Amino acid sequence: MSKTTIQIDKKTRDMLRAAGSKGDTYDDIVRELVELRNAFIRDLYRIMEETSEKEWTPLDDFDWGLE
Repeated sequence: MSKTTIQIDKKTRDMLRAAGSKGDTYDDIVRELVELRNAFIRDLYRIMEETSEKEWTPLDDFDWGLE
């Protein structure tokens, strides 16, 4: 497989390093993150299909603890 170079901020690079394990390449880490994102989105769609809107809670009703 051919390789390419992408420009990222040093902070992003550090975040990628922290997300990986010893021996992981950046390609390994990015692929895993993309796979996790795709699985998360699939799960959200599945949940939306399996539940009625009456069972949903508006995001505004959550205390996110971010303040």
